[in-house]
Amino acid sequence: MRSLLVSAGIAAMATSQFVLCASAQDAQKLYDAYKEATAKVKAVSYTAAIKPSGTGGPSLPEISGKVVLTTELKDRMDFRGKFIITGERPGPVATAPATKFEIGFDGKVIRNVLHAEKVVEELKVSADEPAQFFEEPMMLLAFSYWHDEDEMQEPTAIKHAGQAELDGVKCDILVVERTFEMPDMGEMGEEEAAPKKMTMKSRLHVGEADHLLRRVEYADPNKDEYSVSITMTEVKGDPSIEATAFTIVTPDGYTV
Repeated sequence: MRSLLVSAGIAAMATSQFVLCASAQDAQKLYDAYKEATAKVKAVSYTAAIKPSGTGGPSLPEISGKVVLTTELKDRMDFRGKFIITGERPGPVATAPATKFEIGFDGKVIRNVLHAEKVVEELKVSADEPAQFFEEPMMLLAFSYWHDEDEMQEPTAIKHAGQAELDGVKCDILVVERTFEMPDMGEMGEEEAAPKKMTMKSRLHVGEADHLLRRVEYADPNKDEYSVSITMTEVKGDPSIEATAFTIVTPDGYTV
C-alpha cells in the first residue's frame, strides 16, 4: 500500500510539474494573442469604470464614462490617437451631486469641459510635446496603454490565473510582472552601489474569443494586493465613427 501511495505521489508531482510548464506556455501564448489582437484595432469604443480596492490603494473617486478612441498617432509617446471621454464623477464630498465631465482630443487640441464652472479648457498640443493630463477621468483611456508598457520594460513573468466572466464575456486572467532595478539612495540621498528591485504587477482580464482587454488591475510596488481596477464593458473594436466625433463644441454661455 505504501509503495502504491509513493508511486501515486510521484505521478502527481510529475503531472503537477507538467501542468505548471503548460500553464507558463499557455500564458505567454495568450499574452501574445492579446497583443496581436489589440495591435490590429484601429479604433475602439467602450464603457469604463475606475474603482479603488484594497486598504492601501490610492485615494481615487469611482469614475465611470464612455470612451471612443483611435490609434493612428503612432509617433506620439502619450496619446496614440484621437479620443473623447464623457461621464460623471462624484462630488468633492459625499453629499455633493455628481459632476459631468467631457474631454476630447482631435489630434491637435485637447478640450476639457468644466460644466460646474461653465468653462472650456483648451490646450493646443504640438507633435513633440506630451499632452496635459486632466485628472482622474483620463485613466479611462486604459485600453490604449496596454502595449506601451512593453516599450519601457518587457514582462519578467506572465501567469495564467484561470478564467472569469465580465459583462457576459468569458475572460482569461493574466498576471503580468515587471521587475525594475532602482538605485538605492543613501541617508543623504547619495546613490549606493547595490540597486533595489521593484516589481510592478498588473492583472489583466482578456476576452477568450477576441483577446481584447476587459479589465486591468494594478498593484502597489512589491505587493500582491491590487489597489485600483479599470473595467471596460460594451467593448467594440473598429466601430463606425463620425468625422466630428472628437470635436467638442463650446456650449452656449461657456467661456473658453
